[in-house]
Amino acid sequence: MSSRDRLSRMDIDTSWPYQHKVRKLQARFAQSWPAFWCAYLGLLAEAWSTGDRRLTLGEAWVGALPVDLPEAAEALRSVGLLDRFDRIPVASWREWYEPVAARLQQRSAAGQAGAAARWSQSDGNATAKATAMRSDAIAMHHPSPPARNARPSRGRARDAGEPSRGADAGPTKEEASRVWSELRPKLAGLAAKSSGE
Repeated sequence: MSSRDRLSRMDIDTSWPYQHKVRKLQARFAQSWPAFWCAYLGLLAEAWSTGDRRLTLGEAWVGALPVDLPEAAEALRSVGLLDRFDRIPVASWREWYEPVAARLQQRSAAGQAGAAARWSQSDGNATAKATAMRSDAIAMHHPSPPARNARPSRGRARDAGEPSRGADAGPTKEEASRVWSELRPKLAGLAAKSSGE
């Protein structure tokens, strides 16, 4: 499991000191129950962190505790906080860890879907920006002449059967092709830079 997949927090019921198993631990081991509880929390934290219920108390042992491993294991087994293999019981794991892991997996999937959508939007935005830049560049190189009147011209072009190039006419096909050939390398560079961010 990679470090990105490890949980950095775990859920613990705020009423843990009053739970049945913990009350039994307190009653049976009045002096040493806090150390046993810390040993259990060490196992619980490591199991949540790795997502592996199969870890044993010995594998996650906190060395600084004032009790020894066999004593803590026996005490925690006797109240049902550990199973016979010194692991977190399956029922506890399913009740506490699995719902959290499922929520995190859903969030992760939603985050990945959102990231994919943002990337596709940014690609679309880059294309729209490039198209707008191309249109602006063509307009800058070949501005339309100021309109004198709104009617199409009645000059020689119309009489010769050519289409009218009225006041709203943009650049000719040849002019647009020339400008586009000048802008294409610049736009390709911008698109590459945009996708690299």
